[in-house]
Amino acid sequence: MPRNTRNIYGHELIGLQAAIEIQCCHNSSTIKGIIIDETKNMFTVMNKSGKMKVSKKKIKLHLTLPNLHKVTLDGTKIINRPEDRIKMFRRNQRLAT
Repeated sequence: MPRNTRNIYGHELIGLQAAIEIQCCHNSSTIKGIIIDETKNMFTVMNKSGKMKVSKKKIKLHLTLPNLHKVTLDGTKIINRPEDRIKMFRRNQRLAT
């Protein structure tokens, strides 16, 4: 199943081009780069200045898919282990059909 804007929650996010908008304390900043690792609560992003770890709380994740479509995810909706998120999405898809 190819990645698209409707099924992105059921796919791996590692390797995607991302712009992470961090929203905290009346400030917002953006980190652009490639997602190289994902844990339950963190993303590791590689950009020009090196590796950066970003918490999934209070972020907006703007992804560019391989087919050049853009999708925005709320960080609080993906706070869980990547393998569990994929399993839940696929289980819910089977139940819906």
